[in-house]
Amino acid sequence: MWRKLYLYQVFIHSKFLFAVFLLALVGTIIAAYRTQEQFPILLYGMYSLKEYPQSSYTTYRIEISGQPIVLSSLPDAQHELIQTTLGHAIDLKKSNLISETEWKKFLKWLFTYSADMRVIDENVMTIYELICHYSNGKPVIDSEKQVYYYDGSGE
Repeated sequence: MWRKLYLYQVFIHSKFLFAVFLLALVGTIIAAYRTQEQFPILLYGMYSLKEYPQSSYTTYRIEISGQPIVLSSLPDAQHELIQTTLGHAIDLKKSNLISETEWKKFLKWLFTYSADMRVIDENVMTIYELICHYSNGKPVIDSEKQVYYYDGSGE
């Protein structure tokens, strides 16, 4: 059975090439395990949309019990889940395409998901809208305003 495997045939013909293949395979598995990233072949085209420069960008900052959530410190999956759902939900809210009941459910979910594994003093969450631009490759905040406040202590 082993004689039919490709790696066995490579091992028989070239020990050096077998070692290269084995190191690449083991390295890929270790890197995927340690970084918890998906293999690039699975994500091909996922982030390939060209983003043209804009004069300003809108993003959101979330504070729970007065402590900001540093999204860049979260794993990619959590960061993307929070950022994209928040952006879409706020767009729906601004367009009046989401009911007040659904909005409150979303805020409760966002608070629960974001507060998970954190030590918090109060069950409050504040969402700020930030208008930013880039200067010398670094983001600069032009304006910041509180757009939503969630108090989960009454639930």
